[in-house]
Amino acid sequence: MTATLPTASATVSLEPTGDADRWAAAARASGQPMTPFHHFGFLGLAAGMTGTGFQALVVRADGADVGIVPWLARRRGPLTTVNALPFPYAGPLVPAHLMAGTLTALRRRGRRERVVRQEFDLAPTTDVDLADLAACGFRTRLDHTYLIDTSQDDDALHGGLSSAARKSLRKAERDGVEVVADGHDGQTLGKVVDAVFTARGLDSGYHHGFPPPIGALEAAGLGVHWTVARQGGVELGSLLSLSAGEVVFLWQGGLLPEHRASRANVLLYWDAILWAGRSGARVVDLIGVPDEGIGRFKSQFGGTLHSYPRLQWSAPALAAAQRLARTAAATLRR
Repeated sequence: MTATLPTASATVSLEPTGDADRWAAAARASGQPMTPFHHFGFLGLAAGMTGTGFQALVVRADGADVGIVPWLARRRGPLTTVNALPFPYAGPLVPAHLMAGTLTALRRRGRRERVVRQEFDLAPTTDVDLADLAACGFRTRLDHTYLIDTSQDDDALHGGLSSAARKSLRKAERDGVEVVADGHDGQTLGKVVDAVFTARGLDSGYHHGFPPPIGALEAAGLGVHWTVARQGGVELGSLLSLSAGEVVFLWQGGLLPEHRASRANVLLYWDAILWAGRSGARVVDLIGVPDEGIGRFKSQFGGTLHSYPRLQWSAPALAAAQRLARTAAATLRR
């Protein structure tokens, strides 16, 4: 017998849980694809890495668990922000017709807890009506990412690469660059992330416990492919990929600045794409196109560009202060 889903008019509530099994079952009940960034164990690790407190909120409607919302709060003085995170897609997993009710419930919770800003990203594979999002008082911005169809065989995947990518692969391999998944301590990834954000004058958002131990990620129920690119015993860069279901997400990685000429970053990505296909994944998500240069790099791998919504709600007083600051900055530039 098929269970009857709650209607869009059902009253939605949020209930904290510490039960990882209940959380997983509620995520499945949503009917939405689960990302690594929704896994209970990963979110516990993420709270430590980002200096936030994690509450696992189960979404309930008509007396049933119908979805989940990760709630990672950071308090600074009297102000609290929620889900201001350095990784994507940590938004509600609920049936599409209950998204509006869930967002309304999140706003109510935010008012009770004196939250000044909430941010939620929805993965590009999430079923959602964008009109529902705007009606709930959340500002919506569309960002982009590349998705690669890894249901193809290796030859087809290779054929999808740009000529520049194939040339880079040949050069890196000819120069003795190799990608290995074993025999490294993971520290190169931390150095890469620090270097990338420092070069842009930004904070990576990761502080304590990054990168996490591979065993902790595996214990969270995730598939993990963590590689380094080496040349002559020197580690040039690193890439950490996570899988959940039929999708692999290339979470963090790149090259150390002094090794960018090696083209090893193309080899790292190509290795992760092959691993995804061979492990049974049907899609690779390259996670984000933050600027034109990164967009050009990621466009080499034969993927298609997809949009995904980023939702933000700010308390009226904070929104007014932000508008005033923008007006003042524009005046000073004149």
